Amino acid sequence: MALKDILDNFPTLDPDNGDADQLLINKLYALGTFFYSTNGTYWVDRGMWATDDSPCGVWFGVFCDNDDEITTVDLQDNGLFGRMPSELRALTRLETFLVAANFLTGGIPSQLGEIVSLRVLDVSDNFLDQALPTELGLLTVLDHLGASSNSQIGTIPTQVGLMQNLAILRLDRNQFSGPIPTEAGNLMNLERLYLQGNGFLTNALPTELGQLTGLLDLVATGNAFTGSFPAEYENLVNLENLVCSLNLFSGPLPKYFGGFPNLRYIDFGNNDMTGPLPPSLFDTPSLEELDLARNKFTGTIPVTETSLPSIIALDLGGNELSGAIPDSISALQELIRLDLSDNDLVGELSTALGDMPNLEFLYLSSNSFYNSIPSELGQMKSLVELYLDSNTFSGTIPAALAQLGALKTLSLRANGFVTSLPTELAQMSNLLELDIGEAFITGTFPIEYTSFPSLQILRLGTNLLTGRYPLSDGLGNAELVVLDLSDNIMGGALPKPLANLVNLETLWLDGNDFSGLLPGAYVSLPSLRSLNVGGNVLFGEFPTGIGLALKLEELCLGPNFFSGSLPTDIGLLTALRKLDLKTMYMNGALPTQIGNLQFLERLDLSTNKFTGKVPTELGSISTLQEVLLWDNKFGGSVPGEVCAIAQDPALLLDALVVDCGGIECAVPNCCSACSTVKRTAKCTVCL
Repeated sequence: MALKDILDNFPTLDPDNGDADQLLINKLYALGTFFYSTNGTYWVDRGMWATDDSPCGVWFGVFCDNDDEITTVDLQDNGLFGRMPSELRALTRLETFLVAANFLTGGIPSQLGEIVSLRVLDVSDNFLDQALPTELGLLTVLDHLGASSNSQIGTIPTQVGLMQNLAILRLDRNQFSGPIPTEAGNLMNLERLYLQGNGFLTNALPTELGQLTGLLDLVATGNAFTGSFPAEYENLVNLENLVCSLNLFSGPLPKYFGGFPNLRYIDFGNNDMTGPLPPSLFDTPSLEELDLARNKFTGTIPVTETSLPSIIALDLGGNELSGAIPDSISALQELIRLDLSDNDLVGELSTALGDMPNLEFLYLSSNSFYNSIPSELGQMKSLVELYLDSNTFSGTIPAALAQLGALKTLSLRANGFVTSLPTELAQMSNLLELDIGEAFITGTFPIEYTSFPSLQILRLGTNLLTGRYPLSDGLGNAELVVLDLSDNIMGGALPKPLANLVNLETLWLDGNDFSGLLPGAYVSLPSLRSLNVGGNVLFGEFPTGIGLALKLEELCLGPNFFSGSLPTDIGLLTALRKLDLKTMYMNGALPTQIGNLQFLERLDLSTNKFTGKVPTELGSISTLQEVLLWDNKFGGSVPGEVCAIAQDPALLLDALVVDCGGIECAVPNCCSACSTVKRTAKCTVCL
């Protein structure tokens, strides 16, 4: 069809009238074939393609030189889909071919290797799924090869080393495998090499890459490279960005980076590297970001008064670093992000941290810092996130933290304060998340904590809080999404004002001494996804209106003293994943509507007074993982439909527990265990 269109649109051309006409026909045929092969009718912009106008500067994205030779085809992000045809070989003077960000499939035509004039070839962001053709090695003047963000497979061909004019090589985000060919060390003009996100590139990095002294960017993150980082790379003194995270590198970090004057970014995070941090690394003058997180580095942090004058992000988390944070850390005056979490750091927290005016993110979780949190931290006016959780801090929580006007997240979880909550924190107008769970907090819940201006998450679970939840004027905490007061010693009636928190998604009040009725308005909260009030002294009928809680994913009411039957509108909670009604006084038959809970994973009805038969509709819930029915008054047999999902190895149900001597496990291997009425009795396998 393309050739017919050409002869129709250009009637003066004659294939038998000399080489000039034939060459032009070949070029028009190549473009026409490309148009039809990539569904040109549906391109975003098909301006003048396949018409009787000369393509030069008229057909969209086609440009020519003074001799009307086609030199550029630029159809990036233009809705092309289909395969690139081999006929493109006829564009013998083509210098730039840009088809990135389309929907092309297949592979790069090997015939493109015949277009020796090509300088820029970019097929990135498509759906190519074949190997790179070895013929690309013929493109000796190619300056830029972009093939990233496809699904190309196979090894990187050794012929890549023949493209000695190459300055930019982008093979990232594909499925290439095997080693990098040593011939890549012949690319003496290479400045930027991007290999990240292939996953299957393996072996050690070839030492020959150390010959590429003009290299500026080496990005190889997200592969399976092994071995030590090569000593030969000390010649890459012009490097600006070195990104090798998410690999399997081992051994020590090289000492030579301190001699790289232009190095701005080093990332060896998530490898298996060991040994101490070389002090010379901290002498790199232009380094702005250093990420060595989640390795096995040991020793102390070698920061001095003259270290890293340009650093803005330092991530050493997830290692085995020891000792204290040196006071000289405050010399890093440009630092914005500091992550030392999950190490073996010890000692009192340095007051010098308060002298870092630009620091916005400070992560010191999971170490062994002790004694009081220094009040000087309140001087860090730019701080946005502060994580001091999982240490052994003690004493009071400094009220000076309330001076952190920009702070949005404060995590003090899992410490040993043994103190009451500082009321001053409630003045923090930008605070969105406050987590002081598992921290031995004593005293009562401050009334000030019912009126945070912007707070969305408040976690105070597993502490020693006593007394009632205070009643305050107005809505208070109107933006609250998560409230966790579980496992404290609070008592009195459940606070009705919580029912006004229309944004609340998670409400955990379990493991306290709350008593009385469950406010029906709780289950009517429009955003509620998780409600847990178990382990209190609540009584009354099962809450009415439960069918209104359409977003509810977890409902945990036991153990308590609720009674009555399970209402039929429980079947309206189609998002429910966990229903825990254990150890209460519920009775009556289970409604068949329970079978509507098609996402239910865990059902615990143990130690109640339910009667009747287990509904066959339970067998329609293929997502079930745990069903606990023991210590009730069910009769009959476990339905075959339920046994079917228990016995299906493709499904997830691994715990179906019923009463011994009550309900029968009539089908062999249906129940995983049975129990006597006494909860302390040892379970035995049924049948």
